[in-house]
Amino acid sequence: MRALLICPDTPPDAVNQAGGTRRLGLFVEAIGRIADEIEMLFLVPENFIREAPDEATLSRQQSAFWGRAIRAMLAPLERRQENNLNHYVLPTISIRHHPFFHAYSGDRQVAAVAERLRQKYDLVFVQRLAAMSPVLRTNMALPPTFLDLDDVEHKARLRAALAPPRYPGKYAHVAQIPAIHLAERRAARLARATFVCSELDDRYLTRLGLRRLHVVPNAVPLPERKYRAVVEKTILYLGNYGHAPNIGAAERLIRRIFPAVRDAVPDARLLIAGSPPAALPSSKNPPDGVDFLGFVHDLDALYAAARVVCCPITEGGGTRVKIIEAGAYGRPVASTRVGAEGLNFVAGREIILADSDEDLSRACVALLNDAERCERIGAAIQEKVYQAYNPERVVESITNLIKRDL
Repeated sequence: MRALLICPDTPPDAVNQAGGTRRLGLFVEAIGRIADEIEMLFLVPENFIREAPDEATLSRQQSAFWGRAIRAMLAPLERRQENNLNHYVLPTISIRHHPFFHAYSGDRQVAAVAERLRQKYDLVFVQRLAAMSPVLRTNMALPPTFLDLDDVEHKARLRAALAPPRYPGKYAHVAQIPAIHLAERRAARLARATFVCSELDDRYLTRLGLRRLHVVPNAVPLPERKYRAVVEKTILYLGNYGHAPNIGAAERLIRRIFPAVRDAVPDARLLIAGSPPAALPSSKNPPDGVDFLGFVHDLDALYAAARVVCCPITEGGGTRVKIIEAGAYGRPVASTRVGAEGLNFVAGREIILADSDEDLSRACVALLNDAERCERIGAAIQEKVYQAYNPERVVESITNLIKRDL
């Protein structure tokens, strides 16, 4: 059996691993249990193609990364001159014209995807709506096709449009939401099955008329099951700072939440991990008590140094791999309700939920000052992660779902 995976990101490596990469790995593993041959088409910026190795070398790199034989191919994103017509008006008509999605659905992307589809695959997997955009425009008869809608795009973008800071041009993006939702509906109709991250997304999209939905939760590799209390009063935020919601959350934590924590706990420290740290304005003049760690290879050591994980995210969709990962390491998490959206953690017992800066700072202070409570909540969230977000169980579920719909 031969499978094609279409991905809207650059090929991952040891450093370039966002939450979407972790999730994609679950599907690569599951499809690898079904297909003898796997090809991956990455839709990438032109400058990446200019600097990328040849296809054979890239394929070897991706094979090493995923732990199985992969043929990796690249197609360039579309480029256009932005103006008010392109940015505000045309996107209300079609996702093809959207400031973000147009890069994936131009003529070159459609031609590249159509060329691959003519190679007669037995299975096609599409990661996210962006990568599905050129597939929709090919108007080709497709082999069994599966879509991972890990972010409900119209919901995430509506949330972003309504979030501070507010200005007239930003509200104009609200008029573009129906076109994005229409594309989601078309994509789901085309797919044999559409995967979502949570029961919450499943119920929401079902109410909107989407069908053949299956919940595939995010999952992370599970470390050794133990809890080690951390003496140091440290707070951790870990994120990919190529993703705007992570930048906003990190800056909120650094500038508004942590100063209040520091007032109450003078020896508290804040660890900001992830890359590229230069994307964070605060990294240029680090406040007292804040350490910018960049990309961290040794997650065991990182979480061993963190007493509390804080996730003050207010935008985006899907479910937060960072919270699942923190739970896997037995670390208590203080999060906004948006940050914990779709995750099956019990508030007050397995996670602390708070939304305002003041409530989040108070939650962090309480955890920093109460080692027994940290241990109790950390142990409870770790138990839930092992039960509900076990990667082997998730991969097995994906494998069975795809086999059933082939």
